[in-house]
Amino acid sequence: MPCRGVSDILTRLFEPLGYVVRAEHHPLDEKFPEWGESNNYSIELEQEIALQALLTHLYVLVPVLDAEKHYEALARLMGDEDAEPEQEQEARAAEE
Repeated sequence: MPCRGVSDILTRLFEPLGYVVRAEHHPLDEKFPEWGESNNYSIELEQEIALQALLTHLYVLVPVLDAEKHYEALARLMGDEDAEPEQEQEARAAEE
């Protein structure tokens, strides 16, 4: 699963919901480790909950992992006032 941004996003999203999160970061190309890490992770979630609740969490949170703009919107909804789109941060920095 692709996950843009910091890898701790996985734990920040799922642990507050009671999940145990295990994530394995994958290299961009195993034959060329000097190329660095990719945005891809293998993710294992563990919790005993109803299937409907699990599917609801995944339906809402998987798009958050795939695009920063979704994460920023969700972060603002969750009360993180410091979350703002990258373009706004760059524009603000350019004005200063």
